[in-house]
Amino acid sequence: MSKLKRYLYYIAAGCGVLGAILRAWTLYAGTDEKGLYPANHPGWWGYLFLCLGMAVLAAVVCRRPETPRLPRPALMLAIGQWAAVAGLVWYGISELVSGGLLTRIVALAALACAGAMGAVAVLSRKRTLSGTWMFPPCLFALLLAFQVGMAYRGDPELVRCAPQFLAALAAAMAAYRIWGRAVDMDNEKKRTFWCALGGMLCIAAAPGGHILYACLGLWLLVAG
Repeated sequence: MSKLKRYLYYIAAGCGVLGAILRAWTLYAGTDEKGLYPANHPGWWGYLFLCLGMAVLAAVVCRRPETPRLPRPALMLAIGQWAAVAGLVWYGISELVSGGLLTRIVALAALACAGAMGAVAVLSRKRTLSGTWMFPPCLFALLLAFQVGMAYRGDPELVRCAPQFLAALAAAMAAYRIWGRAVDMDNEKKRTFWCALGGMLCIAAAPGGHILYACLGLWLLVAG
């Protein structure tokens, strides 16, 4: 099992793509929203078991503190970071012009997050993380999780937004771990766990929401 440590990010990316396919199959195979329910489509069960399996795998693989860092080429890191910046800018602008107060607050946080990530990419050639620059992504992911939870509060069909809520929550934890590394409070096995799981869930949740989740997932996988 220890041999899987260096491949965990690749496994997470692959599971994310498979989860996105299962979600898309579930979403578009039916004619109404109730096609999302577990009893109505086998793709939903496949998605749930895939997410649970990924969480268990990440927890088992990262149970030891000596989890090695995965070598990341500069091009891969740059693509992931700028894709996330572009996705955040698109999301922030689109949500800022329409929506309530909470939506606009989250949109402003998304733009601040994009600005911080872009500044790190431009100003730091060595990709050295700063606690100040990494705080906005953490705050944005936390606000996004809160927004998703509030949007469906009291809804008896809460299961419809479960993938997006789990993705946003895992993204918040992953961003917090990355920020912890920047301010010398790092726990490598926990960072690996949350970055891999957060990236997988964000990518898998993309068919039910928007491209923002896929961009965040890509960034978490390459920046973790």
